[in-house]
Amino acid sequence: AQADIRQLMRYLIVTVLTLSVAIYALFIFCDTPVVAAFNSAQDAALQSIAEDGLRLYFHAIPFAGCNIALSFFTSIGRALPAHCISLLRGLVLIVPMAFALSALFALIGVWLTFPVTELLVTICGVVLYWRSMRTSKTVR
Repeated sequence: AQADIRQLMRYLIVTVLTLSVAIYALFIFCDTPVVAAFNSAQDAALQSIAEDGLRLYFHAIPFAGCNIALSFFTSIGRALPAHCISLLRGLVLIVPMAFALSALFALIGVWLTFPVTELLVTICGVVLYWRSMRTSKTVR
């Protein structure tokens, strides 16, 4: 069972990273038309700010994908780690990160709030995963 969980996690991570690279590449190479679709006034300053922001914001894609993959804890009967990941992503870290990063880096900090939050949650999620796998190994 534990070997199956490890194999599933490998598949999830490879899939997440592959999709992350593809999605990030799409936004890097197609940032101008994506932003232009929402810039009906065709404001050049807004276009530039949004393109730069998009590149920063979407650094979160691989981390968000990993966090979604780590939510598999619920499927193996470990709701507490999954709940922790969900709360960290949606409330506990993102709000303080928004205030702290915007105070430190102004607009760039706002754009980086999501990627930094997702990175920190990924680190916590990996630690929870390792602890869960180690605990289940000693229980059996």
